[in-house]
Amino acid sequence: MGKNHINDTLKIRIKKDMDEEEYLYLFNLAYALDKGLFCEQDEDTAIKLYKICAEQSDNDAQSKCDALNNIGQIYLIRKEPDVDKSIEYLKEAADLGSIEAMIDLGNIYSGGYVYVKAGDCRLDNITCEPGVMLWGTQMPDVSKYKDEKLAVHWMKKAADLGSLKGLFNYANMIHNGIGVRKNYKKALSLWQEISKNDSQAFFFLGLYHEKGFGTKKDYKKAYHYYTLGALKRDPFCYNQLGVLYGKGLGVDKNIEKAMSCYMGAAKLGDVLAHTNIGWLYQHELSNLEQAEEWYRKAACSGEEHAIEALRGLGYEN
Repeated sequence: MGKNHINDTLKIRIKKDMDEEEYLYLFNLAYALDKGLFCEQDEDTAIKLYKICAEQSDNDAQSKCDALNNIGQIYLIRKEPDVDKSIEYLKEAADLGSIEAMIDLGNIYSGGYVYVKAGDCRLDNITCEPGVMLWGTQMPDVSKYKDEKLAVHWMKKAADLGSLKGLFNYANMIHNGIGVRKNYKKALSLWQEISKNDSQAFFFLGLYHEKGFGTKKDYKKAYHYYTLGALKRDPFCYNQLGVLYGKGLGVDKNIEKAMSCYMGAAKLGDVLAHTNIGWLYQHELSNLEQAEEWYRKAACSGEEHAIEALRGLGYEN
């Protein structure tokens, strides 16, 4: 679809009081230009069309929400982001009830997308790492907009309206004490609720029972939840099953099963599992050659524990 064709079409299609068919055509054209579907991506033209759609849909709150939210997202993730404009349009959409806009605002005000850094799951200091959206899109630097109270406000509002993403991020905020007092018991209750619809919560339920967050330590329950997650192919649950088997926590110590779980986690993309495989080869199987190989795989992805392990073996680079 060339620009001349688009311009000719717009001359015909853009008019006051569009009917539903004409509105949908214009919105879909804006979306195609926004995403570069079947045509060259043109975000500026997409924004213009979305604005027209928003003006044309005063009596249809959902349609206006969609248009305003898409404008806000373009300003947020384009090559040269304009976060102030993004916030302006996302707020307007959120005030009209857009759950997606509420989540985006919560993520901006948190300083980036909020999630527990699963790579630290074997440590006691669970951390939060902003910068990359959970669903794969790179977040621009929004650190100067960080306002934890506003982040909690928008994420909780999305959660209260039934958003699973909002509830997931809100639980993480309570877990990490972001904008609210850290409360493991409340977070545990939320993870239990989330687990009914999202298998990722099994990792956190297992973690809480393994570490004693908000409840007493119970390695058998941790094993139960990690197993449920592993059955859903969650790599972090696979990794933690390996930890339990490797240390004999809640189960009989079994290095063969620990290795199998770590291998499963590694195949599913968990970098920490590579380090754990190296650790087993070094400390349980006395195979330094294999240990080095797996440590190097993890170190190439920046895994700090693998880098330290290599230094311990006398490798500086």
